Amino acid sequence: MTIKIAQVCGVDRCSIERWDGDRVIPVMSQFADGHEDAAMWEAFKKALIRSPRAVPAHAQARATRRPVVIDDVTESDQIPLEWVRCSSQVVMVVPLCRQDDVLGGLALDYTERVTPFRPWQVTLASAIAGQLALSLENTRLYGEVQEQLSETNHAPVQSVTCCRSRWPVAERLRR
Repeated sequence: MTIKIAQVCGVDRCSIERWDGDRVIPVMSQFADGHEDAAMWEAFKKALIRSPRAVPAHAQARATRRPVVIDDVTESDQIPLEWVRCSSQVVMVVPLCRQDDVLGGLALDYTERVTPFRPWQVTLASAIAGQLALSLENTRLYGEVQEQLSETNHAPVQSVTCCRSRWPVAERLRR
């Protein structure tokens, strides 16, 4: 999915993070050309230990519910220094908004060169982020429903088993 997002947005890489309270959970990060960099993925996961509120670009995206574009990460204090080491040059952080909640962030970046984002890229990334947020929320809700169904399906069996084990047959018939 992130490969295709990076390709249609015309960037080098796309990353998705879930923001859960004070935790940033890396979901996936892929290059547009499909190549893998295991060391960079490990660095990405370790760099995301801090709270989204502690990262100025995340805090701004969360507060404004609008994309935050950082034209040159080496000249900005919007993202932590260790993220700059993940070879980003130019970054756009787009909040994943669903109703009143910000579920996470979609990060698009140029890793090889300083290239400014064009307005069409910001517009397209915002539209994709909206659909992605809806998809993530639907996936979460589906998981909750499956869990509830599983609990409900086991409840009658558990109550019958419980009844059988507590009372002898004659006692159950008298009731």
